[in-house]
Amino acid sequence: MTAQLRPCGTPAAYNRHRYRDEPIDDACAQARRRSAWTLRREDYRWLRSNGEPIEAAAQRIGITEKTAKRWEAAA
Repeated sequence: MTAQLRPCGTPAAYNRHRYRDEPIDDACAQARRRSAWTLRREDYRWLRSNGEPIEAAAQRIGITEKTAKRWEAAA
């Protein structure tokens, strides 16, 4: 039984392309970028909901304070 491969357009497919030294298609590259920012936003929201100040939460997840304030305004 072989493992079923994740389709292009997912972070797993992006990693597979990298591992096999294959060209990375646009859908996989977008999925990689989208997932990284989505995870950062989730981490930021979790930190803020647990009382972390804006500046400290931004520094912990590696974003600027300006980005953090934009995320705050959009929430």
